[in-house]
Amino acid sequence: MSTSAANEPSSIVIDLAAMRRRLGSDDELIREILAGFLVALPSLRAQLEAAVTKCDQKMRTRAAHALRGALLDIAALPAAELARRIEFASDDCAELLASLSTQLDAIATTAARIVATG
Repeated sequence: MSTSAANEPSSIVIDLAAMRRRLGSDDELIREILAGFLVALPSLRAQLEAAVTKCDQKMRTRAAHALRGALLDIAALPAAELARRIEFASDDCAELLASLSTQLDAIATTAARIVATG
């Protein structure tokens, strides 16, 4: 499994080295976890976007928390931090959501590439 896709110095979206340390360098397990993330991502993302659009703070908190957990599972720390900020924001967070959305696109592309190159 190539690390260059996930660990480009300019912008690490998935810290593959951290995943390897945590999972005992089990590349097959890493691919399985990333594949599961890719399956769950559309629903997690849609729930958060709906909550932000509806200005439903309770729903937004739950959705952001769930997404943050999934991002931490795959060592996507910058995106997890954005999800945490959305989770605890007291006001409109559309701008944070836009930044997170950009990160999620990059994460999905990177995760799909890692899963496919297994």
